[in-house]
Amino acid sequence: MAGNRGVSQMEGPGKREGTGQRVPLKAEPGRGREAEWREISGHHVASYGTEPPAGIGARLTATVMFCGIEGFSRIPNDFSPDLFMLLLNEHHAAMTSALFEHEGALDQCRGDELIAVFGGTPSIEEGALRCVRAAVTMAARNHELNALRRKKGLPVFELGLGICTGEVVVGHIGASAFREMTVVGETVAVARRLCSLAMPGQILAAEPTYRLVASRVRGKAAGSLTRRPDMNPVNAYAVDGVLEEKMLVCR
Repeated sequence: MAGNRGVSQMEGPGKREGTGQRVPLKAEPGRGREAEWREISGHHVASYGTEPPAGIGARLTATVMFCGIEGFSRIPNDFSPDLFMLLLNEHHAAMTSALFEHEGALDQCRGDELIAVFGGTPSIEEGALRCVRAAVTMAARNHELNALRRKKGLPVFELGLGICTGEVVVGHIGASAFREMTVVGETVAVARRLCSLAMPGQILAAEPTYRLVASRVRGKAAGSLTRRPDMNPVNAYAVDGVLEEKMLVCR
């Protein structure tokens, strides 16, 4: 997972940034990611050849989550390639399962990094809450997997999760030989930065997300993040549980 673990109070939290209709975002046979994106954005985002036409991108408000493994770049040196890939695939299977349980859309899954988007919900608040629920579930699942790995004498994975709600642009990205649907924008950059700053097992939510879910979660202020000198700081909050009929906690 990219980034240095350390924030002032983020640079510090300790040590270490629709369109009204609900749509199902679970994986379905024969249903590609582009179909999911068209549903979640509420727009037709066209494919194109060498010359991009109008309508290849769309703006929407969504909640973006990054999940990464702390110290991932050092892990391959610790054990065999076969075991490394087995554990990594086990990890992604558990994380994407948790994501789909809360109706998130999988944007990308590469290396140690998983990127998810929550949109197309009846309200922005519901999308943000689903994302936080998914993050808490993912942290809990990873805690369970780590317990099993320790019993087997295997390495454990320590996660960092970052969440931000705001405007994103969804569309096809890449060269003419290869393009894929994805989201870009400052909201994505903030979620990524929060993920890189999170301590092991920590979920950091940007203030726009936290304001939407504050009455439904257990969390505390964790400092502020300044992405660039010309930008206002982004306040972050560490979330460690969701207040439900049965308390949902990270571990």
